[in-house]
Amino acid sequence: MPCPCGRKNPIEIAQSGQSIQCACGRRLDVPTMLEIRSLERVAWGIRQGLVLLGMLVTVVAACVALGLYLKRPTPPEPTSLERVIADTEKLSLLQTFWVWDRLKGGLESGPQIIKQEYTKKRDAHYRWMGVAAVIGVLGVACAASSLLVPKPGPPRGESRGRRLRA
Repeated sequence: MPCPCGRKNPIEIAQSGQSIQCACGRRLDVPTMLEIRSLERVAWGIRQGLVLLGMLVTVVAACVALGLYLKRPTPPEPTSLERVIADTEKLSLLQTFWVWDRLKGGLESGPQIIKQEYTKKRDAHYRWMGVAAVIGVLGVACAASSLLVPKPGPPRGESRGRRLRA
């Protein structure tokens, strides 16, 4: 709602018929609901768009990071020879062949293979967490860049302050 000082004061429909105070101290009567429709609507500018985009990107990155954290790989438990034999008795013929192929170097190399697989999964997990963190930082930077966009000034031909009489 425009004030004679040049400021535009935002109002809501729920304020119709009431009075508000401008930053300059002047009391303004809010028009009725029918008159509010003729007032200029406040539109989103590039500043609000950048903040919204930045927050959306940050929230998505945080959700991805949370999902990755919940699905993080767990280190393998130390296994004994008896447990390996007991577990292989439950396997099908094809699965037994796969385990045999992996353990050709002997049962001593089995834990090393399991540790190597865990290390690969852990490293990939850390890389994806890093990607999520970078995307989150970019989202915050996008929202913060809205501070660099200049605020819209008054329309051309109007001054911001009170006019002096000649």
